[in-house]
Amino acid sequence: MKQFELTRGSRTVSLYTNPFSDDESYVGRIKKNVITLENMIAHISENNNGISDQIIYHAANLLMDEVLRQIRLGNSVELLGAGTLYLKINGVVKSKNPGKADVPGFSVGFTPSKEVLEEASKVKVDMVTVKDTCAQINEIINTYDQSRDNKLFLGSVVRLKGSELKVAGVDSGIFFTPFIDEEPVADEDKWIQVPPERIITNMPKTLEFYVPAALEQGRRYSIVLKNTVSHGKVLKKPSVAYSVPILIGEKP
Repeated sequence: MKQFELTRGSRTVSLYTNPFSDDESYVGRIKKNVITLENMIAHISENNNGISDQIIYHAANLLMDEVLRQIRLGNSVELLGAGTLYLKINGVVKSKNPGKADVPGFSVGFTPSKEVLEEASKVKVDMVTVKDTCAQINEIINTYDQSRDNKLFLGSVVRLKGSELKVAGVDSGIFFTPFIDEEPVADEDKWIQVPPERIITNMPKTLEFYVPAALEQGRRYSIVLKNTVSHGKVLKKPSVAYSVPILIGEKP
């Protein structure tokens, strides 16, 4: 077998503020760089004269079919020294007198081999970027006329587009706060909440809700998204995000 010189890859690491810790810490993530089977077969074929990519592809498909067959039979599978695929219970069993019907099925886990972990440890960090984990409001859409001029009407529906928008948890919600001296008012006593029953869509990338009738026409406000829960876990400190100033106008 032909031996190749070992080289190191490098990846950009994105750091997100850890909302579940009182200490100043971050959660690191890297973007997946997926190499397809076709990519690997082409690389193997180029570096091993006399072995066609068709033969490699056929052998790879035979191995994959056998892996699926063994998993279907309920077996664990050792993957060519890369690690082991194994069956695991898909969740917890909730029953006072559990039986077969109470087991919520199976999913698959993977235990990497020592060799794979060693190779992963050789990857270098080429760049670190710090990201904001608060909600990001990218678009404010007045659904009455589909305008995006940051002008809303009392009683009309507004749609927010962005990321991490979903509100959840005790004391969380969507609010309007007066925008004074080019700053949103941070005093929560001055905030006007959108009643939960007036929220139409509450998703990570989309929020839709009615503009409260209690707002004053001709006045500027900032939309506030306050969260005390993120990804199912209670935050140590609430996450608060403010929108750009919007004007409450008179509906045509």
